[in-house]
Amino acid sequence: MKFKVMLISVFIAITLFVLPVLALAHGTAEISVTPDVVAAGGKIKVKGQEMGANEEFTILLEGLKFKTELGEAKSNDKEEFQVEFVILVNAPSGVYQVRAVGKDGDTTTAELTVTAPLKAAVTSQPTAEPTPSAAPMKIAINRPPIEMYGALGIVILSVVAGLALVRWN
Repeated sequence: MKFKVMLISVFIAITLFVLPVLALAHGTAEISVTPDVVAAGGKIKVKGQEMGANEEFTILLEGLKFKTELGEAKSNDKEEFQVEFVILVNAPSGVYQVRAVGKDGDTTTAELTVTAPLKAAVTSQPTAEPTPSAAPMKIAINRPPIEMYGALGIVILSVVAGLALVRWN
């Protein structure tokens, strides 16, 4: 009987701990924006890594009071993409999230600061800093289901192991 319980516990441990780790060994989707500070009307380059092979994404620019779609991107066989966009001249100065949204709804973001448009004549005044806001900003924290199942598995396995130890003593 004890051998059966131990064998089942080992099987559960392998299922709940080893398999999720192997599944999570693949990298996390990530985008980067260069430059990270740009004047309205300027160009940015958005690079995606570990985005999944041959997937399509909608690239959005989202701020507190201004949102727009920048365009589309498609990852290659190496799960990467690189696209260039022009920030609209009428985009207000501020801090924005550049968001890549997949067709399946998965989202990854990077931060971008937009400043006032550059003037033709150079002035001696420094560039205005974006003003901070007290308004809350929604940050999407997407966790894959395998992480949640892994955490639940750890709790269940701990309870089972605890009960088994109490019963054997």
